Amino acid sequence: MGFTVPELFCPFPFTPPNPEHLEFARTELARWLDRFPLERRYLHAGGVELAAYTTPGPADPHLIALTAQFHTWLFATDDTYCDEARDPSGRAYLELLPRLLTVLDPPFNPAASPDPFIAGLADIRDRLLSSAPPRQVRRFADSMREALLSLAWELPVRAKSASLDLVGYRVLRRRNGAVFPCIELSALISDVHPEDHHLDHPAVRELIALAVDHIGIANDLWSYTKETRPTADIPTLMPHILIAEQGKTLNQAVAATADLCDELIATFEATARELEPTAPLQSLRYIEVLRAWIRGNLEWSRNCRRYNKPTGQY
Repeated sequence: MGFTVPELFCPFPFTPPNPEHLEFARTELARWLDRFPLERRYLHAGGVELAAYTTPGPADPHLIALTAQFHTWLFATDDTYCDEARDPSGRAYLELLPRLLTVLDPPFNPAASPDPFIAGLADIRDRLLSSAPPRQVRRFADSMREALLSLAWELPVRAKSASLDLVGYRVLRRRNGAVFPCIELSALISDVHPEDHHLDHPAVRELIALAVDHIGIANDLWSYTKETRPTADIPTLMPHILIAEQGKTLNQAVAATADLCDELIATFEATARELEPTAPLQSLRYIEVLRAWIRGNLEWSRNCRRYNKPTGQY
């Protein structure tokens, strides 16, 4: 089964990144992959482009490189323990999970390990500690723990030992893509450092949720072929949820998913327009980070090898 992803409405402009920043981040990623080591195929999975496309700038090339390594760590972890995992019980991931959580728990003790996933995450954490204000490190770590725990929830659903309805899907999808920590890093790249009270404003919280929902649900469309390659019955994509819960055909479910993305954008812009006249500068800049993530994610998804090449052929 396959389909053409519908054109998704997005009114936000896309600014191509600096080619020198891309080249620098690729060079740094190659060194980073060799250091742990993680598979060299991930050099071509699109982590560099995703980091660069989703920041409004002006961008710090060293932080683009750090964020590209984090994206690549996420890709490798997802492939190894979820998408390409041979053990449907998820036992390997559940054994790894406590050690990953330890890396993210204050006081952020040294975490030397021969395991490349633990060592890679600890390296990203340590460099983030030296680059970001404590509040951004805390928000990154808190949201990343949520993402890791949500994957433990997703595994039994994939194994068909637990069910997932539309409400549960929205809760899970908002977390399992690790978009919250990725947005925190994109803000850091662009020298955007909001205080907690800026992000706690109800309208800002709504904008963050709308952006994260759009990014995850749009990715369900673009990643469909990759996610369903092992089996046609992976129930953690929005089209599958709509097929199972509402009896839609695949094409109807895809159209409904695209319509939902468009509705999320419309609500995002209406909320932002109401907030922006009175919002402080840091909130305004953070909203631009959210817009850059929504648009950059669409540009990246259309072109990345991760979604548009067979597994293992990045």
